Amino acid sequence: MVFARYTEVLQDTGKLLQQRIRLELNVKRRKKRRNGKSYTTKISASGDLARSIKPVLSFNNEGGVLMPQMDVEGLAYGQNVNDGREKGSYTPIVDLMAWIKIKPVRARDMDGKFIKMTDTVIRNMATNISKNHFRYGIEPTNFLTEAREAVGKKMQKPLMMAMQEDI
Repeated sequence: MVFARYTEVLQDTGKLLQQRIRLELNVKRRKKRRNGKSYTTKISASGDLARSIKPVLSFNNEGGVLMPQMDVEGLAYGQNVNDGREKGSYTPIVDLMAWIKIKPVRARDMDGKFIKMTDTVIRNMATNISKNHFRYGIEPTNFLTEAREAVGKKMQKPLMMAMQEDI
């Protein structure tokens, strides 16, 4: 059995999901530091994660029937950004160093004055951030979960109608 109409609507759903995820990644969110102060920031510092999101249509063989299904793929760390990270595991130093170079993070000396961002300073900052992730973990952002729920609610009826047309 071929689900032509359902596959077409599913592809539209994938494009909509991609747009919604990219939107969620670029929304400024308020975060709270452990010292009680708060700040706003986008989830995607460089935009690489948002650009990597692509809808993927696949077919699952259920009882001899090829059933189309939609999912998204992106950079490997995207799932960690969505789900957060439990305390007890280190974040890779190389990834953190790249993040520090992109994000507007500046180091200070003992007197509170800004210092030059050399490779050594960046490596030390990345090591300290990784240790902090080990101790406290990372809060989940749920950008992927929120986008899937929003698109799922919006596209549920069109998908059901397309399935009925095909059957």
